[in-house]
Amino acid sequence: MDEITGSRGITFATGTPVSNSMTELYTLMRYLQYDRLMEMNLGHFDSWASTFGETVTAVELAPEGTGYRVKTRFAKFFNLPELMSVFKEAADIQTSDMLKLPVPEVDYSDVVLQPSEEQTAMVEALGKRAEIVRNGGVDASVDNMLKITNDAHDAIITKEEYENAQIAIRQMNKPKFKINNEYPLRGLIRCGVCRLSMTYLELAYEPVYYCPHKKKVGRHSDCCGDYIPAVHIDEAVWRMLRQQLNQLHDFGIQMELRKGRETKKGSLDCKQMRSEIDKLKAERIRQYEAYAEGILSREQYLVKKSALTAAVESLQGKLERLNTMIEDEDRFTGELALMKQKAGESMRLSAHCLDA
Repeated sequence: MDEITGSRGITFATGTPVSNSMTELYTLMRYLQYDRLMEMNLGHFDSWASTFGETVTAVELAPEGTGYRVKTRFAKFFNLPELMSVFKEAADIQTSDMLKLPVPEVDYSDVVLQPSEEQTAMVEALGKRAEIVRNGGVDASVDNMLKITNDAHDAIITKEEYENAQIAIRQMNKPKFKINNEYPLRGLIRCGVCRLSMTYLELAYEPVYYCPHKKKVGRHSDCCGDYIPAVHIDEAVWRMLRQQLNQLHDFGIQMELRKGRETKKGSLDCKQMRSEIDKLKAERIRQYEAYAEGILSREQYLVKKSALTAAVESLQGKLERLNTMIEDEDRFTGELALMKQKAGESMRLSAHCLDA
């Protein structure tokens, strides 16, 4: 592409050109300014790094999270003006001060959480695994630092806690609609002849409904266009709502009784399953420790690990289904309560209706 277009055939766009390591800038220049790097005899990374990069030795947290280690990295630039001069031959850099884009305000707060016993045990086990991997005591196909780092996520937050947090966020982000109509039935009453919406009108002596669509449906339509007192419609709606509310009330009582029985049993089952899952995970950790100490052979360890993992996944599947059933039950009960509330709001049609 560079040969065809004279080194102008590729365009990159990014908000983070250097986010983790200074080698990312070298990679960008290799794509966008290869000929320029070769002209400066900086085509190889060692040459480029020795010209623009500085190694820094610092203490950092180990990947498994059990301690600290000394690590030397390329973390600083020198000859920075010269580097930026070359890079700007291919880059158009726009900072946030230059763009002045609208950004939301952020409130920062520091929260210190104490680890649970299970998290402490998991981190200790990860530390032992990392030490074995560093010492070459385990084959990379069985255990490695990438796998240990991934397993460390389980010690931070459980899948259940993550899903609950996502549900809470979605609930917070739901739009809240506000109805400004003073009369609850405004726009909801339709003509029994033409099926179009009737208009609510407050006359000097009483509020009324009438059908203004006689011209639209034809001159010979049965729509008379007469005023119908709103109190008549209010009373009819009131009777229907009262009947439906009585049915909802009886149904709600039955659902509350059912929910009380099933939720209590479901909570006990969930607690037992979580306890069993924790026991199986602890046993899996003990089996790995036995393998790491040479008590179990690799084949024995893999067999036991596979069996324990299958048992954990089976219980987790059952637990998820049981939690879903309980959540559906709670959601249905909440929707029922919301229906009652909305119906109660709709019953407040007018002072005359309530007096009746």
